[in-house]
Amino acid sequence: IEYVYFVENKSLPLSPDRDVIQEPESYFEESVINMMELKPFFSKYRIDTQVKVQGFRIDLGIYDRESGYYVLGVECDGASYHSSMTAKDRDYNRQKILESKGWKIHRIWSTDWFTDPANEINKIENILKEMS
Repeated sequence: IEYVYFVENKSLPLSPDRDVIQEPESYFEESVINMMELKPFFSKYRIDTQVKVQGFRIDLGIYDRESGYYVLGVECDGASYHSSMTAKDRDYNRQKILESKGWKIHRIWSTDWFTDPANEINKIENILKEMS
């Protein structure tokens, strides 16, 4: 089954490890989750927070209940991101490592979220539609 998944998706399936999922770290993450849960489109997905992957944490893991795999990781920037001179480089490298492990990562910038949250949710929905 994993081979077929790999051929179709060009990445390995990402299975959940419920023991390592934690609470959201910020109001921003909670706000994104709440808005996704309001849209019927997202009912086929489970949104897990702070998903641990090989020493990293992904803010939101979008888990497809039908396939039994994570299909998207969503990163939300925060106050520490903007105050750190090296955060952009660190996150860029981190994202590349996660992508090499099969994750597809989408980032929501807080400035975009607070300006137009509906648009940011639509972006995630469109990514998921393109993937299916």
